[in-house]
Amino acid sequence: MFPIRKIIAPTDFSDASQEGLKAAIEAAEKFAAELIVVHVNVRPLISGAYSKPDIQSKVDLLMNSMQTEVRRHLDEMLAGLIPGNLRCQVRLIEGQPAHEIVHLAKQEGADLIVMATHGHSGFNRLMTGSVAEKVVRTAHCPVLTIRPKQRE
Repeated sequence: MFPIRKIIAPTDFSDASQEGLKAAIEAAEKFAAELIVVHVNVRPLISGAYSKPDIQSKVDLLMNSMQTEVRRHLDEMLAGLIPGNLRCQVRLIEGQPAHEIVHLAKQEGADLIVMATHGHSGFNRLMTGSVAEKVVRTAHCPVLTIRPKQRE
């Protein structure tokens, strides 16, 4: 198998993404690869009457506050998961998740993306789309998708 030196592991804090993150950690340990854990915040779309400067500054303040809280939560989550010998970076990015994950993987020269699918189908998938599917279709490197365990 080709050398795997850098792995991207997206998380949205869901149970499914936790399973994907655990698989990414296992792969990083197996290949002695660097792990980059990424969370993408989606900025609310502001248009029309809501795009006034005072409202925009409030949105900016809210986004900054969210970034701080997300980083704290991410650090707490990873503290119990990441082994001490594993090289790991954490990235917080703003934008559309699939696009930003693929962009980061290319920018970092990642050899693999490991991510969970949420298993949505039908109407839910139509409404939310599939980030994993978009990443698989557009990534320059292989993508390992982890399907979450089925709830009973």
